[in-house]
Parts: sequence; structure tokens; C-alpha cells
Amino acid sequence: YAAAYLELGWANIRLGDSLGLSSPHDTFPKAREALTKALSIDENIANAHTALGVYYFKYEWNWPAAEREFQRAIDLDPGEPTAYSEYAAYLISIGRFDDAVRMRETSRKLLPATAGTANELGHVYYYARNYERSLDYYREALDLRPNFPPTRVQIAQCYLAMHRYHEAVAEIEKAVEATE
Repeated sequence: YAAAYLELGWANIRLGDSLGLSSPHDTFPKAREALTKALSIDENIANAHTALGVYYFKYEWNWPAAEREFQRAIDLDPGEPTAYSEYAAYLISIGRFDDAVRMRETSRKLLPATAGTANELGHVYYYARNYERSLDYYREALDLRPNFPPTRVQIAQCYLAMHRYHEAVAEIEKAVEATE
């Protein structure tokens, strides 16, 4: 059952990555095993290629393999927003900001407007050092989800990079208030 292996792969990636609940050295090899099994059952599962791209990008640091998997996922299912979003994260890390913006914009077109999609666009511009544009997207995220602490922190980071220290402190204080 390919879908079960796919979900097991994603679960292990999340445990060792964004959730930080386990060591990547424990979870990412399990993810690769599950994803390889899913793709051996059905090699045309776009989301399995996306997850394998994340594995290569975040664990093995195998840039050509990661890019190949992200592109394969998009070729298989051009309507799947996760592939574009994860591909954008990879592109940010290698400094291809214009390409990352295109991927995040495509992801956003495929999803309804959410604070998460606005935040993701803010990240691209932040790492490209276009702080004003980044702030535009972070403010949009706050419009959709007021006082979300991570967005407040990201706004503060922009202000710090812009040497606007008083505004950065104010945003951190708002983030703390929102968590109380």
C-alpha cells in the first residue's frame, strides 16, 4: 500500500526536522526507506518524490538529487502545492531567490490565502535581503492570523536587519504577549 509508506516517510521527516522530536539521524533513514518502498509500488506518486527531495535536501545535502526529485514531483502533478513550497525552500538555500519566489507564488495560487503561504513568501524576500517586501508579506500573514507569535518574530528579524531596533523589540514584546 504505497500511500501508507508515503505517510510513514513524511512522518519520519517531520519528526526529525520541523517538529524536532527525534534525531534526523534516526528518522531520515527511516523516511528514505519508506519513500523508496512507496515508489517501488508506484513510481508516479508525486508527493513521494517531493518527500524524497526533502530527504536529499535536508539530510544528504545531495543538491542534484533533491532538485531532480522536486522537478519530478512537479512534472507528475503540477497542481500539488507542497512540491512547489518544498522546492522553494531548497532554492532559497542555494541562493536562487527569483526561482524560489516563482515556486512560492505558484504554491500560493494553488492554495487558498493563508498566513502560512504569506509567511513563506516573506521568508524568500527575507533571505534575499529585501526586507521591505518581506514585511509586506508578514503583515499580510498577520491580517490573516493576527498576533501569530512566529510571524511577529519574523517581523522583528526584518527590523533587526534594517537596524530598526525599537520596532524589533516592540514586535518581540507582542510575540511574548500573544503566547501568554
